[in-house]
Amino acid sequence: MGDLDRLNPVLAILAATLLCSCGGDSADSGDAQPLKQAAVRLPAEFVIGFGETIYVGEAVSLEFTTLVEDSRCPVSVHCTWPGNGRVLLRTETPRIAEVIELNTNLQFPDIAQFDADNYKVQLRKLEPLPVAGTPSGSISIPVSSYEITVYVERIVYHNPTGP
Repeated sequence: MGDLDRLNPVLAILAATLLCSCGGDSADSGDAQPLKQAAVRLPAEFVIGFGETIYVGEAVSLEFTTLVEDSRCPVSVHCTWPGNGRVLLRTETPRIAEVIELNTNLQFPDIAQFDADNYKVQLRKLEPLPVAGTPSGSISIPVSSYEITVYVERIVYHNPTGP
């Protein structure tokens, strides 16, 4: 038996493996349609990491895109003002994409509505909390470490019936 005869079974296995891994499943192809996300029962609370997107309904999503500021008082420090954590979320529905702003300081809006006021989002928490590090300020937190907790509800309007 020559060297070529010994390689034929190996080549046949390799060729079969390549054929099986290349074909068939449309989810792996470049022109695949995006997966539809299952609808979530609202109202509900969600934790969203920086740069992450959550789906709160079919084709309704929230993405934590921007940490605008984090001037909150560091842990174990006495501050005269609590500071503020301000974030931007990109919302998207089949009708519209919008950017909403939410704040941790209740002197500023912590609730926003989107999609023609069909959905309401409330910022419940921004983590991690700043930590005092040096006499001149807080230890810097990488933006990728942030996550928010939001409460989302769908607003249902009732139309009056009859006279």
